[in-house]
Amino acid sequence: MKLISKYAGSKRRILENYGSLFIPANNFECFVDLFAGGLAVSAFIRKHFPNVKIIANDNNKELMFMYSQLRNNTTDFIKTFQDIEKTYLALPAGPRGPRKEFYYSVRNKYLFDETKTPVEQAVYLLFMLKTCFNGIWRAYAFADFRFSAAAGEGKEKSLGSQNLLEFAEFLKTIELVDEDWKNVPYSQTTFFYADPPYFDTTINYETNNDRPFQLDLLDYLNDRANEGHLVATSNYEMTEELWNKHLPSCSIQKIDISHNAKRGTEKAKTTEVLVKNF
Repeated sequence: MKLISKYAGSKRRILENYGSLFIPANNFECFVDLFAGGLAVSAFIRKHFPNVKIIANDNNKELMFMYSQLRNNTTDFIKTFQDIEKTYLALPAGPRGPRKEFYYSVRNKYLFDETKTPVEQAVYLLFMLKTCFNGIWRAYAFADFRFSAAAGEGKEKSLGSQNLLEFAEFLKTIELVDEDWKNVPYSQTTFFYADPPYFDTTINYETNNDRPFQLDLLDYLNDRANEGHLVATSNYEMTEELWNKHLPSCSIQKIDISHNAKRGTEKAKTTEVLVKNF
């Protein structure tokens, strides 16, 4: 199954190369994805654990609303998206010109058209996530801090409408939650995974990314580990003292990755860590 959108920070590529690191040997009855984002990890867990309950949480209510509309109004959602896809792909490709103009016309409808239906609202967001700059979630003041990223390169040959039905069926097998991560329900034997906005990130995510937030999250995971649950979290490489202090029962796995740094093909290399107690 293919994910339906680009999403900055997605674990898709890491899972392709390091997926075995995310699979516990221990049994668990529930998987909680505390910062679900593009749903890469939830989809990976569903593939390998078809009978486990999955709770995908993200406090980004726009994003979770989009998923819920695809799940609950699948036929209407796909038809509406296909119409936009057909119009967009018929326009000349390139970062300037008709595709850029079309992108901003859809963004204006998303932000300011009060007559749009819930399905149209959700479809507009998915279209923008697929065609915006590097899939980066940007939310600016002029848009009341709703999604309002700039247009991308406009080079797409397909927007993947053929993948929406399979993804909608996957969504019907999980529980979607848009709560603060501290309030997400869990079961007696749970695997918690946290992929928060990273330390020192400059991306304007909805969730607070300052140091107190990060340390609160680590302490929360440590509490769950002490209760006997499975826990794992991803972040940029930091001093081992930090992880050893706040997650003393966990091991640290370093993962080298590359990601888009600027408009175009330039890549930046960095090291992530997967800190886990299994």
